[in-house]
Amino acid sequence: MRVLMLSDVYFPRVNGVSTSIETFRRELGRLGVTVQSLTRELQEYFGATKGGALVSSVAPDSVAYRAGLKAGDVIVEVGQQEVASPADVAAKVKKAREEGKKSLLFLVDRQGDLRFVAIALGDDKDSKDK
Repeated sequence: MRVLMLSDVYFPRVNGVSTSIETFRRELGRLGVTVQSLTRELQEYFGATKGGALVSSVAPDSVAYRAGLKAGDVIVEVGQQEVASPADVAAKVKKAREEGKKSLLFLVDRQGDLRFVAIALGDDKDSKDK
């Protein structure tokens, strides 16, 4: 089995927003969350009913942690728009920040149960974006 590294991933334009490795790391890193592509095997393992992006880790005391996001959650929607990949998630977070939104609603699948998680996007004092 080949491990896919972040540097191996091509980040296309998503809804007119350019995504890059730097955008991906910056936007999701600010939230304190790491996501990965959801394979069919992972979808079955985590009991997800829909596709999306798998949360592989959440930093302790991060914005995502305080909002209730957990490793193993599958992000299905961001801002009421379906996502199919980590690049989709990063692009939607970036776009929301650019639009000046202070929070963003995530729909997550936690072992087959869908739930909403509101995540603050404002100036995160815990951000390590340098």
